Amino acid sequence: KYKKADKNCSKDDSVQRPALKSRARVPLKQVFENDMRDAKKFVKQVVGTVNKPPSSPAIVDNQKIAISTEEESRQKAFRQSLGQLFQKNDDMVSRAALLQHCTTSDSISFTKNQIEGYLNALCSQGRIMISDGDIYKI
Repeated sequence: KYKKADKNCSKDDSVQRPALKSRARVPLKQVFENDMRDAKKFVKQVVGTVNKPPSSPAIVDNQKIAISTEEESRQKAFRQSLGQLFQKNDDMVSRAALLQHCTTSDSISFTKNQIEGYLNALCSQGRIMISDGDIYKI
């Protein structure tokens, strides 16, 4: 059925392939920038925007400062509590143990939403890793 190729085979006997369409060459930098733009757009769609504008821009500057210093002190207290748990448990703690510790603490208690927000912030900063309900210090 098939003709065996040999030395005497001419071009007319071989299969003619259509010429490939010539593609315009795009500079590598432009390809990279396009890929990065597409990747950023994809991440924004999947994750959403992290930096949301304040809901009430009419807050007086002094109130903003008071809120931010209070929030900073709560974050610091949370990090200290988490650090104590890490020291007791070889740099690993379960999420359930953290929730129990931080919601029943005598000094400062946190809501579950606050704890999740602080954990997400620490995770995005690369200070901790969360896997299968366990929190690891990095």
